[in-house]
Amino acid sequence: PVGFRRRATRPEAAMAPLGGLGTGSRGPNGAAPVRRLTIKLTKAPPRPPDGFEEEAWTSLSAAIDAIHDKTSSVRSEHKTPVPSYETLYRSVEDVCVHKKAPWLFDKLREKLKTRVGARVRELKSSYENSVGMDPVAFLCAFDTAWRDHCDAVDTTRRVFLYLDRMRVAGGVNDEFRARAANQTRSGNDALFAEPRSIWDVGVRLFRDALVGDEETTETTANDSPSKARLARAAAAAARAESNSGTGGDSVSRGQSVSQKTAHSGVGTKSFDAARLASQGALLLIAKERSGESKDSRGLLRRATRAFAALGVYAATFEPMFLEQTAVFYAREGDDLSVALTPFEYGAHCETRLREELNLCDDALDASTKKTCARVVAKHLVEKHLQRMLDEGFTKAFKENRVGDIARFFQLAKRCGGGSGGGGLETITKTTKDQREALASTLTDASNSSTKFVDAVRRAFGVSLRSLGTEIVKDEQREKDMVMRLLTLKSLADDAVHRAFESGETFVATNREAFEHFVNQRGNKPPELIAKFVDSKLRASSAKAAGTSENDSSSFVAIDHDAETEKALDGALSLFRHVQGKDAFEAFYKRDLAKRLLLGKSASVDAEKSFIGKLKAECGAQFTAKLEGMFKDVDASRDLMRAYNESLLGSKTKQNDDDEDAQGKTAPLKEIETYVNVLTAGSWPTYTALTLRLPLPLERARDAYASFYLGKHSGRKLAWLDSLGHCVLRARFDKGEKELCTSTFQAAVLLLFNDFESLTAKAVVEKTGMDDGECRRTLQSLACGKTRVLTKTPKGREILDDDVFTVNGSFTEKLFRVKVNSIQMKETEKETDETNERVFQDRQYQIDACLVRIMKTRRATTHASLVAETFAQISFPAKPVDVKKRIESLIEREYLE
Repeated sequence: PVGFRRRATRPEAAMAPLGGLGTGSRGPNGAAPVRRLTIKLTKAPPRPPDGFEEEAWTSLSAAIDAIHDKTSSVRSEHKTPVPSYETLYRSVEDVCVHKKAPWLFDKLREKLKTRVGARVRELKSSYENSVGMDPVAFLCAFDTAWRDHCDAVDTTRRVFLYLDRMRVAGGVNDEFRARAANQTRSGNDALFAEPRSIWDVGVRLFRDALVGDEETTETTANDSPSKARLARAAAAAARAESNSGTGGDSVSRGQSVSQKTAHSGVGTKSFDAARLASQGALLLIAKERSGESKDSRGLLRRATRAFAALGVYAATFEPMFLEQTAVFYAREGDDLSVALTPFEYGAHCETRLREELNLCDDALDASTKKTCARVVAKHLVEKHLQRMLDEGFTKAFKENRVGDIARFFQLAKRCGGGSGGGGLETITKTTKDQREALASTLTDASNSSTKFVDAVRRAFGVSLRSLGTEIVKDEQREKDMVMRLLTLKSLADDAVHRAFESGETFVATNREAFEHFVNQRGNKPPELIAKFVDSKLRASSAKAAGTSENDSSSFVAIDHDAETEKALDGALSLFRHVQGKDAFEAFYKRDLAKRLLLGKSASVDAEKSFIGKLKAECGAQFTAKLEGMFKDVDASRDLMRAYNESLLGSKTKQNDDDEDAQGKTAPLKEIETYVNVLTAGSWPTYTALTLRLPLPLERARDAYASFYLGKHSGRKLAWLDSLGHCVLRARFDKGEKELCTSTFQAAVLLLFNDFESLTAKAVVEKTGMDDGECRRTLQSLACGKTRVLTKTPKGREILDDDVFTVNGSFTEKLFRVKVNSIQMKETEKETDETNERVFQDRQYQIDACLVRIMKTRRATTHASLVAETFAQISFPAKPVDVKKRIESLIEREYLE
């Protein structure tokens, strides 16, 4: 509001001396006399004629009537001419300047009261004279009356603008100033305090004429309008809660409770304009909820703003609106939750919440938005959320329907009063008692919302454990176990980040679920994860065949694509959940040894990168032996370089003219030899198999042994022929080929340089191999995909009398051909041996754990000792194993 101050008196005039014009005495220096200005006080200002204010009021009253009657020049009753707006404004100013402002304000208020009363009586008579008047029609009449009233008051205020400004500012009049002070001291609520502005007077008069003194009496009895509002809100909530569970059959889905109340009120002809208009607004909302047009939003918006201005929004409309909302959505939830699928019903709930929030934004007061959302969530979502989760969550998770999962989560956050944000701001703007009450309410709402969010979290955990356990225990598809687990991991992580907003509780549930089912089958998951890593780091057969396997180029890094890196990261994420990390280390080390020794590694950089990740995950001790394997490979490369240099400097020569020697033994320098010297403690344990090498290979091996032992005296070399491989150059009818074979295959093929044909029994005798190993080797050479030998008679089974000869008609597109070995069902044997070694290592850990516990406890029961041991060890174990270790310690007198 704009205030006015009195104009200050000019200082010059205030300080001027009194007197007339004339010559004064000369100055001390004989100067000219000083002129003096004399100001003569005028007479008292002229007083206005008697009765001027009444005359002015007559014109102003006529203008007010013309404004309300919407006539431009004269009143129809008295034919009094209406002056111009400027003349009217000057009349108001003259009255106020002559200290008649309070009188004029009282006259204006009485005039407005008369005009407003006539307008409301006209509205009432239109309702009483119409039989069965529709609430919407009454709302339209109410809207028209309110808009006409607002236009009239606004125009009146512009005429009385000078008075309005004095009134708002407290005025220069002592009476206005006293009234303003009394209003400030006694007014607890702006709505019920004495209005200052003409606009507020007009609104108050319309409200009093519309609803009478009932609200004022109620407010006085409760000492505070806020208490009355809280009481009404509590009563409305109680009615909504009651009606939501017991709504009668007479109220259909498309009909609101307000319709029933409105039509029952017509018969009694009781006139409650606020309630009737509210019922009309609720009928519009009910029609909109039933799918009818939203063209009535403008009328609804104007009506609710009128309710708020008149002070009946919170007292009358809002409780009725919340009660109708509760009844409508309780019934709709009961109907649709059964008729629709969980996904359809969830989408419907989301749509309804969005529609209600849009309704509140477009047409209702901002204070209703949060409460409306809570009511809708309570009756549409809370009662049916568990059913949606039970019937739909697992299916949504399996089908990667992240949108539906996110919808379940967002609906759960809406339940229990959870609406997010605004709570703290609300608390800071209230009194101490109200802050405590609001804080308690918000805390209860937060706890209730957490309860529903926890229901979603539990559904997520149950679904994840069920699907994961099914994958891990499916022995028929265990080859695909890791890939299926990675797919499940991707789905779970995607749901946590996109649907559950990376909530800490959901992250923990995701981790706990994987830890639960990944360890369901003991050492099998770690073994399969190690095999999966091996498949990603192993070079393909084409790459292996195209690379010289005794050359350092076997270890040149190949482009490590992003897909492989992603797969290895996924395997590492599964490895984090494995309790038996020692089992993974054993199987991984076995596969890594084969890749390094057989030249099967696709990329040394990828190998070292993965080991670096294992080191970051488990520590340096976990990867010490794995890093030692790479050190042995690098050291062997340096030794081979020195060995080849020594061969170049030697003077050893072969007799080129000796045809027999040329056919039986190749010169030493023509056999390219590559030897890996392994540290026994870093590499897996291998079983040595007997093999009588051909003389050229025997001589090459002995030459390297002499070189190595000459450099490292006191060491002993144990040869592992089962890990060796050779590249042979063979001449066939259609040209030469290079055959990539194992050492056993090479030993068999070199026999045919001296013999045209051999029986299986003869091959066993000449090579000294184990009978089973020899049969598998012959089978790979004569019965496999690459048939270098021919077998008579044909067939897969190898008998002692079967005859083998070189397949002279052998042909292949590639110059270098890989001859695959036939793996015996030794994989199971190797797996059992690896598991046994893991178990042996774990025994020592269990022994150490038992002794450590007993040193602390000194004495304890057997059951407590077993339970404490399981709590401390980091790998899966059986109670029988722990009991056996306790018995072993007792036998060795560590325990008693």
